[in-house]
Amino acid sequence: VHLSHADDVYDVCWSPCGRFLLSGSIDGMATVWHVQSRRAVKVMRDHSHYIQGVAWDPLGEFVATSSSDRTLKVYPLPPKWHGSKKPLVAKTLKFWTDPHALPEKKTKKKKSEDGADADDAAAAAAAPEGKKERRSALFSSEIAHSNFFRRPCFAADGASLVAPAAARKAGETTGGDDDGAAPQGAVALARGQFERGPYAFLPSPDGAATAARGAGRS
Repeated sequence: VHLSHADDVYDVCWSPCGRFLLSGSIDGMATVWHVQSRRAVKVMRDHSHYIQGVAWDPLGEFVATSSSDRTLKVYPLPPKWHGSKKPLVAKTLKFWTDPHALPEKKTKKKKSEDGADADDAAAAAAAPEGKKERRSALFSSEIAHSNFFRRPCFAADGASLVAPAAARKAGETTGGDDDGAAPQGAVALARGQFERGPYAFLPSPDGAATAARGAGRS
């Protein structure tokens, strides 16, 4: 496996059927191998930094990669993906979102009299001058998370994906006397709803979480 990567491999994961192996390297690439033929069937080059953890959905429909570029990428595996020349397309998770909010539908923008988009003009008028909404990073930086690994894991029943090296959402408190404690931990994401963001933050009082081991979602 190492021979096809430009540098060290940090994590590997077997497919549920045992025919494939997923590897993640500090060269920023993730590779899916056909074990028997020892050839790469898919190579993903979507991360901009070290890949520090990989996971394979127990139902065989997704693979996930976690990187020190502070993103988690989830790749849906379409039917006959291993025989197709089409690249796998990732869903990227980088910022906290509202898990209860539905993704915005793309609609045709209306033009105002001066040719500008009406929606953009309305938003600009409503927003305070010189003030932009600041998005909260979902995962910790290399400084806050100095460990070499960020190993995600799917639940045994595939209902959830748990990703470590997460950072508590900015401005969120515990509601107790120790507000601000355990700013690092892991996040849980619901299957098929990854774009909605985490449905739970799992604090790690003893420091940064480096790996996750999933159980069924209750």
